[in-house]
Amino acid sequence: MIKLKTSEPKMNMKRKASRRAKILCLQRAGGAGMMGRMLVIKRREILCQNEWIDGTREIFGVYVGKVELAEVPEQLTPKFQNCNYLVMRLGTLQFLLLHILNLSFYLQTFAVAAVTPANCTATNTRTRSEWRNLNGTQRASFINAIKTLRTKPSRLHLESRYHDYIKVHADNADAIHMSPLFWPWHRAFLYEFETELRTIDPTVSIPLWDWATDAQHPLRNTDLLGPAGAGSRNPRRGGHRVACLADGFAAGWRGVGGNCLSRVYEDGVNWEGYDTLAPVVLKSPSFRAFRGIAENCHNDVHVGIGGDLTEQRPPGPIGTMTDITLSPNDPLFWMHHAFVDYLWWRWQQAHPLKANDYDGKDLHSKMKGLQSGTVQRALSLQSWCIVYEPYSKAGGKLKAASAVTHFAMRPGSPVGSGKKKNTVARKKKTPLSKIWVEKNIAHHKKVPVEEVLAVVRKHEAVVEDIKNEFDKAMDDFLDANPSSSYSDAYDHTISNFEWKESWENS
Repeated sequence: MIKLKTSEPKMNMKRKASRRAKILCLQRAGGAGMMGRMLVIKRREILCQNEWIDGTREIFGVYVGKVELAEVPEQLTPKFQNCNYLVMRLGTLQFLLLHILNLSFYLQTFAVAAVTPANCTATNTRTRSEWRNLNGTQRASFINAIKTLRTKPSRLHLESRYHDYIKVHADNADAIHMSPLFWPWHRAFLYEFETELRTIDPTVSIPLWDWATDAQHPLRNTDLLGPAGAGSRNPRRGGHRVACLADGFAAGWRGVGGNCLSRVYEDGVNWEGYDTLAPVVLKSPSFRAFRGIAENCHNDVHVGIGGDLTEQRPPGPIGTMTDITLSPNDPLFWMHHAFVDYLWWRWQQAHPLKANDYDGKDLHSKMKGLQSGTVQRALSLQSWCIVYEPYSKAGGKLKAASAVTHFAMRPGSPVGSGKKKNTVARKKKTPLSKIWVEKNIAHHKKVPVEEVLAVVRKHEAVVEDIKNEFDKAMDDFLDANPSSSYSDAYDHTISNFEWKESWENS
């Protein structure tokens, strides 16, 4: 270890430590922060506050040295609120750590508490809650706003203002799928749609649908997938599905050109759950590693709800969610994508120094079809005063064994290898069909389907590898700790999960 000269004044040590810490705070902003504000609030913990040109502020935390889980204050105490740049009561050890360590290498990050930016108020902050967390009044307000939007005049000479959004999504299908742009574009798309709803009712935010909680048994969520919610699926007549959804608040909806809202999912539908998504969100080391795998998991839900396109599929309608050019006509689209955006938001919080990572070439370009500005603008939800509230019952009966809650990213059933008494073997998931990939991706991008399919299969292989690693780690823990619960094993496995280098460029 490098030693400081004993003759060096202590104040110089503090100044050097302060400068280094301020640099780290600014690095978190990806160069976008105008002003770095830094507070050290306890041993090894630095609380940073960055302020953007438009006045938006972001508060986040970093640790030096060993990672320790701790709560981050949701707001600065009055004692600190007016500090531009300040170091408070650092002990000698903390200054030595800040001064000596190559922090760009040793810095460990921790999850950030959801913090409302300083320029956001109770009136303009949008809290997106899980559908099952909403009370009857909140659900009714969302339903009324979305129905009202379908009666407002179109600006594109279509059936309604709602239909304009369907067309905007369809017109940009080639650029906004299977690319880095998928993430910021859909985030901005949600924001603009939500803004339109708030002109009807300023209390409304788009609810999210946490489909990962009950991924093994999604049809149990009758609050949403039932007559009292967004509807179930097309009824059968004569052995086949009829063309239109017949129940729920979206019954009888038609899209651009008059296509009926349709869902033709099967009884055993399932998709990836938190046993896959938690490692991806919490442990994938870069935006590039996160985005491809997570988007592929998103595709599974579209196909699961709409019904897959295969040569063996029974005759009848194609589900609205299955066709990406039609999918926004299904209200589940908005709640599904709110949850997908929530996953990105969680990845950004779990990796605060990389939250502004983006591997596309259009960072400073305006997003086609939208009015929300550049890609860079969409990298931070805080610039739009949006926060997410996770599903309060995520994990069901699988309560946290400790303070390690992993952002409520807990599976609703004890899925695993099924080889241990504490685990249940997960259902086998059907890979995306070649027909779906060709119709929804290759066709719009005008590239050979084999080229796109190779990328999809690579992502699916990584997901299977993640599951195998997860199952092995769970089984090893339960072998070594036979009296432990599934929650104990899950917390230990996710906390110690190691991301493979071979997954990085998938």
